[in-house]
Amino acid sequence: MRYLDGDVELFKSYVNKAIQIEEILCECGAQTIDCRYDRKRARICTECGRVFVNKKVVRKCLVNSRRAS
Repeated sequence: MRYLDGDVELFKSYVNKAIQIEEILCECGAQTIDCRYDRKRARICTECGRVFVNKKVVRKCLVNSRRAS
């Protein structure tokens, strides 16, 4: 906070951005992308293939085409 010269609104915006980034990263550190799993909105990791529904791992996708190049 001291480095932002007391700007509380800028501090809050940085906190919100950090929370959003945390939601889109996998446990392995790779980025996740939106997908569908069992007709539900989910996220899949571009590196390890884990599928997340409501921030919980439900399975691991073994299809190589799911991996990012």
